Amino acid sequence: MELKRPRFRRPPLERAAWREWLIIVAPALLLVVAAFYITSRFVQPAPPKSIVITTGGESGAYYKFAQRYRTALKRDGIDLIIKPSAGSLQNLQRLRGAGNATPARRGKCNA
Repeated sequence: MELKRPRFRRPPLERAAWREWLIIVAPALLLVVAAFYITSRFVQPAPPKSIVITTGGESGAYYKFAQRYRTALKRDGIDLIIKPSAGSLQNLQRLRGAGNATPARRGKCNA
């Protein structure tokens, strides 16, 4: 004669169990959502670790200014990538270029 193992069945959740669960989980969930909302309002993203600047020709004054900026920014751990250009038209073409993610391209330039 073979013995059968009794099957364990969980009792269905009663209304009281659901109420207790909501009393514990709902305030915790609201607290987490409120914390994320408050954090998103006051915390600003970190500055970029590299910046691209377009200048005039390599013999011009703007290129030399950019080299000074590179030295100053290097102290703070920011890499400045200098791209010499043929002039204003090429600078505008670079700003309007496809896939460009500069602040001026996104419409957030303060200049």
